Amino acid sequence: MSRGQSDLTFMACVDGHGFMKQVSWSSGQHKFWRILKSYPLKNKNLILLVSGGEDSMVLLNLFCFFQKFIPFEIQVLHFHHGGDVPFRDSAKTLVEKFCYDRGLNFLYMKSQVLLKSEDEMRRFRRNGAEDLYKKTSTALLVTGHHGDDLMETRILRLLRGVGPQGIESIKIWNPPWLRPFLHFSKDEIRKLAQEMKVSSIEDPSNKREDYLRNWVRESWLPALENRYPGSVKALNRSLSLLTKIKRRDVKIKWKKKNNELLLPEGLWLLFLEEEKQRHIASVFLYFRIFSYNLGQVREIILQLEKLPKSGEMVFSGIIWSRKKTWLCARKSDFG
Repeated sequence: MSRGQSDLTFMACVDGHGFMKQVSWSSGQHKFWRILKSYPLKNKNLILLVSGGEDSMVLLNLFCFFQKFIPFEIQVLHFHHGGDVPFRDSAKTLVEKFCYDRGLNFLYMKSQVLLKSEDEMRRFRRNGAEDLYKKTSTALLVTGHHGDDLMETRILRLLRGVGPQGIESIKIWNPPWLRPFLHFSKDEIRKLAQEMKVSSIEDPSNKREDYLRNWVRESWLPALENRYPGSVKALNRSLSLLTKIKRRDVKIKWKKKNNELLLPEGLWLLFLEEEKQRHIASVFLYFRIFSYNLGQVREIILQLEKLPKSGEMVFSGIIWSRKKTWLCARKSDFG
């Protein structure tokens, strides 16, 4: 593979004549594909909310591209926030032409009054989409919200004084809503737009800093990063960790298989220290081992973090191991 193709992966597919051919995918397309495969989209009817901006147009192009590999129907819903605004008419023309050229159903909703605030626009879009969903029994509503949007939303909610549950805000999968770009940054979407030569029209109001979200995005976050390099990424990580606090009240049991207990490693990584301690203690209780203390529990957690893939250790009468994506525990024959 040449240097210029270093970020490409390949998949074989069947062309219109029944012959196999190679299709090159960028790393961003491959990442999006992994996300799509995680959700039940086959033979579903999807409504994509498309504004004409870069994020939503990349989303629309990606769904059209992957329709060759997952059979689903695509409808496109475009909102006009009212008034005689040339930009909004141009955005409508762009999205409508894209749909016409590809034989997609174009759906259009226009506000009877000029919407001025972000909240008004957001409520108009959400209510319109959910009303359409109820009328058409559409399987999913798909939006282009990305990871940077999520961080901005969390910051705004934090400023309102919400707790951990409020900070969690939007989710990638919350039927009927699907937001596959939440695992993408704005820079990743911008790169995809360049690679796929996506046409879009940006809303000039996105630069108006009288909107608090725009000020956070355009001024506050860049100033923070300029003063303390790496701080924006650290802030995003901290906000994500705060959303996990409420998980302490969620009881997730080990799965029982034969004489072994199994716990998905992905869940273990999300647990706070106290949660991990409770899960380790529950293993002792399951195997009726009562002679353990907090120090032993903490040591087991420490060793599990260091345990390599397919590794195994014996501690306090229990064999602890990692198998593929599972943490496993079984009682030792030697006590």
